[in-house]
Amino acid sequence: AFVDSMKAVDPTIQIGSCFPPDTTWSRSTLDSIFSHIDFIITHQYSPEDRNSEAPYYRRMTYAPTMLPALKGMRKWLNKWAGSYADSIKIALTEWNFIISPPIHKLADATLASALFAAERLGSMIRVSDSIGLGTANQFLLFNNNPAVTNGLLGYPGFYFRPEGLVFKIFHTFFGDSLVANTVQCERFQQGWRHYPYFPYLAAFSSKSGHRLFLIVINKDSVRTRPVRIRLEHFAPEPQAMAHILNADSVYATNEQNPEVVTIRDSILTNVSQTFTFAFPAHSVTALELNEQSTRVTHAHKVIRTFALKNSYPNPFRRFTQIGYTLPTDGKVNLTIYNLMGQRVRILTRKFQSRGEHWIAWDGLREDGRPAASGLYFCRIQFAGQAHSQVLLLVR
Repeated sequence: AFVDSMKAVDPTIQIGSCFPPDTTWSRSTLDSIFSHIDFIITHQYSPEDRNSEAPYYRRMTYAPTMLPALKGMRKWLNKWAGSYADSIKIALTEWNFIISPPIHKLADATLASALFAAERLGSMIRVSDSIGLGTANQFLLFNNNPAVTNGLLGYPGFYFRPEGLVFKIFHTFFGDSLVANTVQCERFQQGWRHYPYFPYLAAFSSKSGHRLFLIVINKDSVRTRPVRIRLEHFAPEPQAMAHILNADSVYATNEQNPEVVTIRDSILTNVSQTFTFAFPAHSVTALELNEQSTRVTHAHKVIRTFALKNSYPNPFRRFTQIGYTLPTDGKVNLTIYNLMGQRVRILTRKFQSRGEHWIAWDGLREDGRPAASGLYFCRIQFAGQAHSQVLLLVR
């Protein structure tokens, strides 16, 4: 009666059960319960002693073991909820790492916690549709530090915490859906009977339009791991972006200094369908690749005009891609100017072949220092003609 009354007031209200119904109850009782709930709640977390190396790897192995438990919950629902199973979602709560005082109040704010969160986020996205995962929330450990207490609740310092930066990476770079990927690498031994070995690397990828994003977590606390990447059915541009979340230690935090654990960006060149990238120790790396078919000219398509294409993104924070078309071979000058007409950066000044080209500006000046926030002009000259475009850099 209570559930029906709530639904009558607001049909969008979601009703959940903290514990699965007892299967020894009668079928009519079970049907009555299942017909009135929208989700079943489950939670998973594991403690850690951060005084030695082994517990760090034990924690890293705990992340993928969540999936069998979630799949088991869906299997249980399919068996006992009958025709109501498809309409009942799974609500995963308290899935992040939890540690209780007095061992270490900030252990859930370290880079290690971010690596743990990254693997769980990717795993949950990958299986969310197949298991009917409706929501996944983190548990917040309260203590006397306001920055820690509010760090995961929209507090201004949210993105300063390593886990917050992981959420930012996934929110920014994951597109329409996950695509299949395979990672083969060395494994470390954890010792559980059912899950004795786990890979040092975990990878998740998504494709949004004509862009491919590859997120790789290197859980090795010591070694940088070079990986040969092979892309199938996707021809990338030779230039790509790498966004790397990292610090000097797996237990580094931003609680005293928000610049300790950061995301650093770099431009990759000579990217092809098979290329090698070295993933730093204890890091989360997001590779951003643009599909060649949307950036370069097809052989049958003839470029007849010299044009400057719309830059993307614009406005931008870290980099922007500037595109242009050349009807013939010739020398190209592409330069960034400020509003005073002063030269900020020469992006290219060389002979180029006809076709469509793209070049990235990383927001740096000629001397390698970051340019200030504001408006800039991108000016391109070719064969006695010139085009300009306004760019907005937001720091």
